[in-house]
Amino acid sequence: MIQTLFGPVPQETGLFDRLKQSVQKTREGLVTRLEEVFAGDKEIDADLLEELEQVLLGPIWESEPPPRSWSWPGSAWIAS
Repeated sequence: MIQTLFGPVPQETGLFDRLKQSVQKTREGLVTRLEEVFAGDKEIDADLLEELEQVLLGPIWESEPPPRSWSWPGSAWIAS
């Protein structure tokens, strides 16, 4: 903080500090969603894998949709 005749002036947060805050929020959100997916005694099946796929890849697809032909063996998601 900078001290002036009129009192302290808070400094603006820098790019690195804002980046660290954003990464922290992303990490917390991801961990929370993963904990929800794996909560309880769940058997690993197609539904659980699809839910995990949505948690991990959903944010990527929201910002940039996958190509129409994107799919992989065993994937429940297929672009139309």
